Amino acid sequence: MASIRTAATTEHLGRKNTSYELDNYGIKEPARVYWNLNPSELYEEIARREEGILSNHGAMIVNTGEHTGRAAKDKAIVREPESEDNLF
Repeated sequence: MASIRTAATTEHLGRKNTSYELDNYGIKEPARVYWNLNPSELYEEIARREEGILSNHGAMIVNTGEHTGRAAKDKAIVREPESEDNLF
């Protein structure tokens, strides 16, 4: 995840285990990038940003907003000659 602010130098936190760069996704000169944070680092960052709370059982609770994920009624049926006869 990358911050929206831009800076002359990007601060990298966590463990980057890819050679694929963010500019491949159109993200140019981010101020801070978080790579593969372990659970405690992730929890600390969420708490610092006040984006969630820790439950009594140790689970992180966050509000993801109203429109996340796919709606159950979002379906598309595509007819393809190559696979049409293989449906069961």
